[in-house]
Amino acid sequence: MKSTILLFVIAMTACTGGNKQTGNATDSVVAYALNDTIPLTRKQISKVPVASYMIPINNPVLQQYFGVKVYETPFTFKYLLKMQYEGMIETDTLKIPNFGTWPIVEVHKGADKRSCIIGFLDKQKNFKEYKILSAKGDKLSLVTLKRYGVGVYSSSK
Repeated sequence: MKSTILLFVIAMTACTGGNKQTGNATDSVVAYALNDTIPLTRKQISKVPVASYMIPINNPVLQQYFGVKVYETPFTFKYLLKMQYEGMIETDTLKIPNFGTWPIVEVHKGADKRSCIIGFLDKQKNFKEYKILSAKGDKLSLVTLKRYGVGVYSSSK
């Protein structure tokens, strides 16, 4: 897996003028984008998952699975995760940053047998890892791999 974190919005740190700090190891990159082209709510919500990863485990007759199904919510950049492991069913939310494009969520197979990576596609259609769902023993775990964010820039004089 790549260990680099990519922010794929336009960094406008040069526009901060005299506010830019230098020489400090804790400096962070501030990214700005105008994202008012995508509505914050959906007019129609799909009842079928927009992405999923489900594999059978143990005895197939018992219909036990490991995986996740991702569903739309009324909010464009928020999704419902329905996770399953053996007889356990859990839910959580997934918030996708608004980079000015319609969000596309994907789930990829993880490195371990009972793991999968939940993420989204950027403007160039590259998969961005976001969270990992894994199961070991009798525990189901959802961990954030990388964090993404968007700032809003306004030119007030």
